[in-house]
Amino acid sequence: MKFIKKQGDNICFALIAAALAIMPMLLNAGVIGSSSTILFLGKCIAFAAVAIGLDMIWGYTGILSLGHGLYFSLG
Repeated sequence: MKFIKKQGDNICFALIAAALAIMPMLLNAGVIGSSSTILFLGKCIAFAAVAIGLDMIWGYTGILSLGHGLYFSLG
């Protein structure tokens, strides 16, 4: 249990990286065949990137900046 507490971030990163590495293989194998699934995953990744950016600027600097929302909305 102590190992998981110390290495939790590394384990989480490894699991996410493995899941993202497996996605193209699942797509080629036909397991993920729906284009709506891929569009949904793309939207989730885009929203996650914005959430991480907002969290970093608000958490480290204490300044709420919504300026990067303009660039996100243009995309």
